[in-house]
Amino acid sequence: MRSNNLLQVIVSVLCLLLIVSSENVFAQDKRGKKEEISITSSFKPSIVKTGKLEFQADAPPKDTTAYRLTFPTMPIQFTTPMSSFVIKPLSFHTNEKQQDHEDVFAKLGFGNLSTPFASLGFTSGKAKEQFTANLDHISSKGKLEDQQYAHSSLNLGYKNTLAENRIAHVYAGFDRQGYRLYGFDRLLNPSFPSADLRQNFNNFHLGAKYDHLSGENGSMSLMPEFRADFLAASRAQSEIALTFAFPISYAINETLKAGIGVDAQMASLKKGDQVSQSAVLVQVPLSFEYSPSSLNVKGSIIPVLKSSKINLVPNLQFDYLLGETGVKLKAGAVNKLDINSLHKLYAVNPFLLSPDSLTIFQQTDYYAGVEWLSAKGLQLKFNGGYTVFYDLPLFLNAQGSGKEMKVLNESQLTAIHLAGEVNYTFTPEMEFRSSINVYAFQNQKTYSAAYGLLPLELKFGLSWKPFKGLTTRVSADLWRGGLSRSPGMPEKRLKDAADINLGVDYKLNKKWALWVDLNNIANIQYQRWNQYDSFGFNFIAGLRYSFTKAK
Repeated sequence: MRSNNLLQVIVSVLCLLLIVSSENVFAQDKRGKKEEISITSSFKPSIVKTGKLEFQADAPPKDTTAYRLTFPTMPIQFTTPMSSFVIKPLSFHTNEKQQDHEDVFAKLGFGNLSTPFASLGFTSGKAKEQFTANLDHISSKGKLEDQQYAHSSLNLGYKNTLAENRIAHVYAGFDRQGYRLYGFDRLLNPSFPSADLRQNFNNFHLGAKYDHLSGENGSMSLMPEFRADFLAASRAQSEIALTFAFPISYAINETLKAGIGVDAQMASLKKGDQVSQSAVLVQVPLSFEYSPSSLNVKGSIIPVLKSSKINLVPNLQFDYLLGETGVKLKAGAVNKLDINSLHKLYAVNPFLLSPDSLTIFQQTDYYAGVEWLSAKGLQLKFNGGYTVFYDLPLFLNAQGSGKEMKVLNESQLTAIHLAGEVNYTFTPEMEFRSSINVYAFQNQKTYSAAYGLLPLELKFGLSWKPFKGLTTRVSADLWRGGLSRSPGMPEKRLKDAADINLGVDYKLNKKWALWVDLNNIANIQYQRWNQYDSFGFNFIAGLRYSFTKAK
């Protein structure tokens, strides 16, 4: 029955998108020019027509569906090894913090779930120097007791173009996320101390990056980068996470490139009076890329130091373009490694207890696929393959009331993985994006099920600018519920769900703009994490004002 309900929702959404798109087919003569297309939506899909389609069967990303009511903000985003701290709004938002020109703006709003929202941004600088500062706050209170969420952040950045071939970045910021652990039966547990329900994460970070091109036509590139994160969490927990990367690449000729680098991570977790636990991961990739004519081959051998042991990890990828057809065949075997730090785990599930130990996650993908890009704006991608996960974090309700989620480290889990995308640019003003990820979990060694992982997820997004100044976006996220188990109860699968969202942004003039976001407009009650009900339908609306002198 649940699967039928999910199928009905999928069919309804597809029908809606087809009806809207059919009214705009007449304008297809504008899309003959190939270009890089990048849109912003709930899941931020993008097309880079010269890019690569890589099969990466990631564990489910951070949950933004039911708990992060973070509507239109975009924190300062620097390219760093750690991307866990970017909060992705589920509904429509515009990229307010333009960093390529001077701008000072304020964006204010309010919503039906007692949701105040404020975003202040500052970007200033000359041709060679640029300063950025952003301050954001949002909080919400759901209909259930203790169903609350708040997020505040401050980000500062400085970029200096030292020369035509050298750019330096430095940045720092503070991020605070607060929750209440409301996922328990109040009849069986009539009261908890207030401190037991608070789930706070306070993170301060700083970092620097340096880009340097040298040699004839920029044949050599050096891009060292460093980032440090200092986390203080509830229950006397703290963690330090350090990352350092120093990749070097050199173009030997037009068809052959070589590279070497260092990618090092360290995390140290302290819980109360317990002894600190730490993990270190060092990778030294030795890579090459060979691109004669229609063939592209990328490979690397990566000596990896983890748990005081050195292993050799290989990567190999093939792309082959079939003449002028636009069809590209792809195959490969790819490895990825990371530390299961508290920093990264709470970004996936904010209701967790800190892990008993820090482990090294590894994922190995074996895949084959095809990609086709037409000159008329249609792009199809499909991959199929086999994935092996090592030390994969799973989430299960802890014993007792079950309000916290315990982190389980699955030593080895295999899965058959299918992934696909269908993207279409009707006109420069209308774009459609969709994706699907299917996991068929196979054998696992430690636990009986892949608790908390989604076996099926579909995403749809439609962006449309019907006339100057008005932008609308519709997005939908549909998934099959994951397996879970409450304390003392048998295993169960959570309900299938669909979260549909609508956003509108209208620019009145160069100074003022109106915006509104509608989230979960079908008001579907679901649980992304067992015992944690969604907030249901919610909206937020407001004004944006630019203090920059209009040109």
